[in-house]
Amino acid sequence: MQINGFDQIKKYVNLTKTKSGEEAFLSFHKMKDGTPFAIVCSKYQLEAIYYNKRSVKLLGVAIFRFNQTEEGKNLQLISIQSKSGG
Repeated sequence: MQINGFDQIKKYVNLTKTKSGEEAFLSFHKMKDGTPFAIVCSKYQLEAIYYNKRSVKLLGVAIFRFNQTEEGKNLQLISIQSKSGG
């Protein structure tokens, strides 16, 4: 899959996540209309981003935490924020 702005997306992740000492993972996907986007997963948040005309744009953010219970670990979703449009 061709990813427009692949280098800019990697640079964005390195600047925003490694400054805070967080390790981040990237996965690339396509929207229904074929627009490529990336999911950036760090310890407590997911970001959906894409490259559009010389800059990285944010599609949305999900903030979560892991809880330890008697049954094991579970994921608690704290907040979801999304952007609309392109």
